[in-house]
Amino acid sequence: MGLLILLALGFVVYWTFLVLVTLDALRKPPRRSLAWCLARSQPFEPTELPAPREFECSEITEPAATNSIRPTTHPTTCPVWTIPGDDPAGPVAIFSHGWGESKQAVLQRLDALAPVCSTIVSWDMPGHGDASPGACRLGINEHRALGELIETVAESLAPDHPIVLVGFSMGAGVSLRAAADNPDRVAAVIAEAPYRLPQTPAQNVMQFKGFPYRLNLRPALAITGLLADRNPTWQGFDRAAIASRLGCPLLVIHAIADEMCPLADGRAIADAAPDAEIVEIAGASHTDLWQQPGPRQEARQAVLAFIGALKPGHAAPAASAAPTD
Repeated sequence: MGLLILLALGFVVYWTFLVLVTLDALRKPPRRSLAWCLARSQPFEPTELPAPREFECSEITEPAATNSIRPTTHPTTCPVWTIPGDDPAGPVAIFSHGWGESKQAVLQRLDALAPVCSTIVSWDMPGHGDASPGACRLGINEHRALGELIETVAESLAPDHPIVLVGFSMGAGVSLRAAADNPDRVAAVIAEAPYRLPQTPAQNVMQFKGFPYRLNLRPALAITGLLADRNPTWQGFDRAAIASRLGCPLLVIHAIADEMCPLADGRAIADAAPDAEIVEIAGASHTDLWQQPGPRQEARQAVLAFIGALKPGHAAPAASAAPTD
């Protein structure tokens, strides 16, 4: 009996350690900002591009949650870039990066956005880039900060321009939720490599790295939900269900060989949305769509055609469904 108790205690200690390590890894992604770009000889701001672009820096403060279980003593501030586009009559695009990325990720997409946009806005989500100290919430409630950015942009930059939300991976899901919650502000969404459930990319990354996930991933996600002001019964989100609430056009761009966010998820999200199209691109995976010449050109043409088709002054109809997470 004593041996069984010792083994049980050992298992509990091992399981607790795995959960805590997993939680820390999920909530503290690498901050890919200036130093990261310099170490890899990559452009770190729009003026460093082969065709330099001027830009302005600002920041937004994440609104406090109304039902938070934790007191907010240091509000999260998120840096914002505002980059002029080439079409004064075009929409304003707001770009949201993926997990472990930063606002710099917009640089490789500027030649797809700038020709048809009046302004491109890119920001560091909480826990990323140069955002104030804090943790990533895995797309659980970052839509609140994006909603604040949408309001700021609508009042200062886009009173006469439609707003298009553009997001990659985690940022795609955040954009979908923000668009569903702000139907009178958002005219269209471009979701690149979206996924349906929070555990999908996390599990795939852990499998790829050979890290255990069966006993530790779901508890770590549950704790992340609690820390992101969700109640203990929260079961996660489904981006397809959120896409079904959209009152605006949706373009899904998905690499066929995406090993982190399955193509099936992109198809399900596009199928669920009332007005959506999906562009499936061969020859690329999750992270290199904009590095491979052929796939890059195909993605660029899809973005140019989709945004170019938006009519100036277009406003999305109001949606009546209640939030689902």
